[in-house]
Amino acid sequence: MIKALIHGELYQAFRYNPFMFITIPFIGTYIIYNMILYIRKGRLDKYFNQVFIVYVVLVLAWFIVRNMRGMEFLLPTVI
Repeated sequence: MIKALIHGELYQAFRYNPFMFITIPFIGTYIIYNMILYIRKGRLDKYFNQVFIVYVVLVLAWFIVRNMRGMEFLLPTVI
C-alpha cells in the first residue's frame, strides 16, 4: 500500500489495504491533535488510551478476517 501511495496510485493502494487506507488519516490526525494538546497543556486527551486499544483490536480483527476462508474478496488485488 505504501509503495502504491508513493507512486500516486491511490486506487491501487486502496485495493491493497482498504482498512488502513481509510483509517490511517484519522488516527494520524488524532495523534497529531494529542501531540499538540500535550505540548500546550501537558496532558493527553482522556480517551487516548482507549482509542489506541480499540484501533489495535480493529487492526488485528481486520488481518484475521481478511485471511479467513471465504473472505478471499478482501485480499489484495492488482489492477
